[in-house]
Amino acid sequence: MAAYFLDVDGTVVYQGTNKPLPGAMRGIRKLIRGGHQVLFVTQRSTDAGFRELLAEQGIKDPLI
Repeated sequence: MAAYFLDVDGTVVYQGTNKPLPGAMRGIRKLIRGGHQVLFVTQRSTDAGFRELLAEQGIKDPLI
């Protein structure tokens, strides 16, 4: 098992939005299914909307 640290803006979603970049959610789910830990890092002052986006994509209890 490995841990992956992913920056939110520009890596997972378009900068300043909660709109996923093409393939980002699919890749994250693949890592999680493979037994890897995925941690999200951001300089955002809040995770508002992003946590809900992940839940809608089937990614439960994200580490942000």
